Amino acid sequence: MNQTAGRFFFLFLFLGFFRYGHSYAQETAQPGVSLYGKLKDKQTNEAIPYAPVTLINMVDSAKFTGTLTNEHGEFLLEQIQPGLWKVKVKYIGYQLFMVDSIRIGKSHPVNLGVIFLSPGEKELKTVEVVSKESTFRQGIDKKVFNVDADLGSKGGSATDVLKNIPSVSVDVDGNVSLRGSGNITVLIDGRPSGIIASSRAAILDQIPASSIESIEVITNPSAKYDPDGVSGIINIVLKKNTAQGLSGTVSVSYSTLIKGNAGLTIGYRKKKLNLFGSYSYRYNEKWYNGYTNRTNFLTANQFSTDQTSAGIRHIQTHMGKIGMDYSLNSKSTISATCMYNRDLDLDVDTVGYQFINMYKQLTSYSHRTMYGNDLDQGYDASLSYLRKFEQPEKRLYVELSASGNLNQVNDSIGQRDFYPNNIPIAPTPTIQRISNKWMLGNYFAKTDFSTPLGETSSLESGLKYSNTTVSNDFRSFSYNTPQAVWQEDSSISNVFGFSEQIYSAYAIWSKKVKKFEGQMGARLEEDQRIARLEQTGQEYQKQYLNFFPSAHLGYIPSDEQEFRLSYSRRINRPGLRNLNPFPDYTDPLNLRYGNPDLNPEYIDAIELSWLRYLPKGSLSASLYYRHTNGVIQLYRVLSDTVTGATSSTWKNLNFSDTYGGEATLNKELFSWWGLTWNVNAYQLNINGTNIDPALHNAGFTWFSKVNSRFYIFKNLLFQCSGVYYAPTPTSQGIVREMYSVDAGLHLDFLKGRGGLSLGLNDIFNTLHSQVDTYTPEFNQYFYKKRESRIATLSLNIRFGSGENLRKKKTPEEVTPPPPQQETD
Repeated sequence: MNQTAGRFFFLFLFLGFFRYGHSYAQETAQPGVSLYGKLKDKQTNEAIPYAPVTLINMVDSAKFTGTLTNEHGEFLLEQIQPGLWKVKVKYIGYQLFMVDSIRIGKSHPVNLGVIFLSPGEKELKTVEVVSKESTFRQGIDKKVFNVDADLGSKGGSATDVLKNIPSVSVDVDGNVSLRGSGNITVLIDGRPSGIIASSRAAILDQIPASSIESIEVITNPSAKYDPDGVSGIINIVLKKNTAQGLSGTVSVSYSTLIKGNAGLTIGYRKKKLNLFGSYSYRYNEKWYNGYTNRTNFLTANQFSTDQTSAGIRHIQTHMGKIGMDYSLNSKSTISATCMYNRDLDLDVDTVGYQFINMYKQLTSYSHRTMYGNDLDQGYDASLSYLRKFEQPEKRLYVELSASGNLNQVNDSIGQRDFYPNNIPIAPTPTIQRISNKWMLGNYFAKTDFSTPLGETSSLESGLKYSNTTVSNDFRSFSYNTPQAVWQEDSSISNVFGFSEQIYSAYAIWSKKVKKFEGQMGARLEEDQRIARLEQTGQEYQKQYLNFFPSAHLGYIPSDEQEFRLSYSRRINRPGLRNLNPFPDYTDPLNLRYGNPDLNPEYIDAIELSWLRYLPKGSLSASLYYRHTNGVIQLYRVLSDTVTGATSSTWKNLNFSDTYGGEATLNKELFSWWGLTWNVNAYQLNINGTNIDPALHNAGFTWFSKVNSRFYIFKNLLFQCSGVYYAPTPTSQGIVREMYSVDAGLHLDFLKGRGGLSLGLNDIFNTLHSQVDTYTPEFNQYFYKKRESRIATLSLNIRFGSGENLRKKKTPEEVTPPPPQQETD
């Protein structure tokens, strides 16, 4: 399919699909029936927030829906079909609650009033504290982690939050991986974000944890999602107003090593209008030091290079978000959001080189100092329309989104080279100035439509068009000391341009039969991308037409247990830094450049999972297998036998296989002690013999995370967590083990409206990175340590009218029977 034909094909589908959905939007339907109520602790009379409420059809148990209570313990279930239903509330620390034989009519809402839950262990006096929020809940196709319930991230950033998420790994540089793969998709509020386009690790470290509602981990997404990412999707859900009237949260924190954060979240909800906004400021000083030893083999005079490095960064971040939801009527809602991020980073880095011959004698040494000024700005804006219908599972969703990023880096570099007797090799130092400017724009339009097909099946379908453009303007200047002028290095300076258009369409069919539920889907994508070097006129074009199937099968033998089997095909497209062929000369002994000839990785993933709901928690386990063709990995070679410099670029290796298992226990062991324990173990095989006959590696690795929560008093919580990463193989070596322990203390006051937290990260100061690289040309040992033992004091205050979400409504014609409680 050529470019023009592809555009017309997808444009035709998009317009036809939208017209079809719009015709449905013209339907006139009566408002659906709703059911509402409130959960409270029977002993303390306090509201129970974020508890799951499930509504099950008593005639056909395959028909069910559910929701979570809000922060005031209130819940609302809308658009319920007439019939006989039952309500089930199963929440950690409380006895099972059931309301049977609720008859839903055709018009009037049902008010269950206040439902009081009894703690599961009545004999313990401190049992009321189990109404604290759970850190983890299992969804149908994802795992959701509540950020507010995690003390380890109080006053920290999104990076600190991710460190405590099961299945997720974060190294000392903030690079995030999922089940051993760093090629993942990170979304903010369910969409790609311009604010994390330039550097994911750097920007995630600037998003305050106080602005995050939850983290969603999707390890085997369906065809509804974009297929990008080897091991799945991590979605960061930011906080949004849910209470009626005016409400908000003020938070402030201070950490040792000169770190601070202040934020405000505010919202106003009245009738059909919901306005919300947030602003945060974060100041962060970060330091690091490191050491690299490289022994070279392919030289007449075998020698080694010792490199020491250190640096400090002063980072100021402003992040703001505003949004609006407006209900046109009971079934139609328009939403608009806009988010902006500004990050200023002032850096000082020093590098020292020592060149040693085969007799262990110093032959020369160098000092290199870099002063950096990095300004990063990003924005996201979206406009969406949601249309619900009388049938609960029938809806139309349309979204337009735009995001952009501007990253301007200015570096001043000075280097002086010396003989062993401290005499300068050159009469004047080498002085260099670098300007590196990245500009990115991303725009997409999408529409999704879902409708039931009879009583037990449904169909989802959608279209999406996205357009991405990037420009990277790299300029290097050297100072001519005799002439006292700056001269541009034409052999180094370059402009790299990139554009990509993706047309996609998907369809998913779902079916429920008694205790089984299945889903089959497929996604078709046409990807057109062009990369060009302006200085040389080189142009690289790639065009792909790809098919991405997915399948999910679930077996739910009881309310306490479920089994799931899933398959998906995914893609990992080369990133901008992977493609740009121009070398980065910031460190002349460790050059890095991209490869514009890279092809995408293609991944086939299978997962078998089991979930068991326990009286006060849950236990889940899974087995997974992932086969990746055309693995994209960094490949390092010795490029200069005189200086010992190496160069690294990205290559497509043959394949890799990852297979392993994972288990997570989330359990309230006693009324005063809760535990979350995650273990992930896998075998990794990498084959790159297409690049080098010796390029292959294999190994077994694992990591484990433990989060233990102790309720000292009703309003005082102590938390301790630890993580261990075993040695992990790479294509050319191994990453050594890494581990750390964190602790925190949290006090609730002002009747739950205030919180004071004190945390200490990396108590034993053990967090660092060590990597061994082995090649026929050289062996290298790399060590890096960042500041990690940090104490943080955080304060947050919630304010607002706290008005109930539900107005008084006329009760149902048939009053439901009195609520009953049952034990497991």
